[in-house]
Amino acid sequence: MSQSVLTPASEPARNFTIRRPRQERSRQRFEAILDAAERLLQTFEPHEVSIYTLADAADMPPPSVYHFFPDAQHVFVALAERYFDLFAAAFDQLPPSTLKTWIETSDYRWDLSRQFYNNNAAARKILLGSGMASEMRARDLDFDRIVAEKAAIEFH
Repeated sequence: MSQSVLTPASEPARNFTIRRPRQERSRQRFEAILDAAERLLQTFEPHEVSIYTLADAADMPPPSVYHFFPDAQHVFVALAERYFDLFAAAFDQLPPSTLKTWIETSDYRWDLSRQFYNNNAAARKILLGSGMASEMRARDLDFDRIVAEKAAIEFH
């Protein structure tokens, strides 16, 4: 699992209870849970997904999911962080050299974002859905700041 672009300093000051894995085997289980959540959200709405449906989809017992997450909402927060990391990595990629103006570059970035959301129902549901949790919204606002900083560098 990559290091999140959202550093501990940017985490909101509240009891946030995702248990981050340290060992490789634990990281694999953690990622398998996120993969299962992503698959489930292709079909189901977030409120229809529980720790038990996640455990079943990840082919592991519920206590293995509870080891990392107190509830399904926290799984979605971790999945959102995965998506934020993907967006941040995309900004680290230089746009094609054929783009000559900031408007063309901006349009290119928007097109990539639209393609991502059009191809990913899970991301649409947890990042754009109306039921966004306060933890996810706080991370989204932090990520907006990161994207703005990257865009300022790119357009400078």
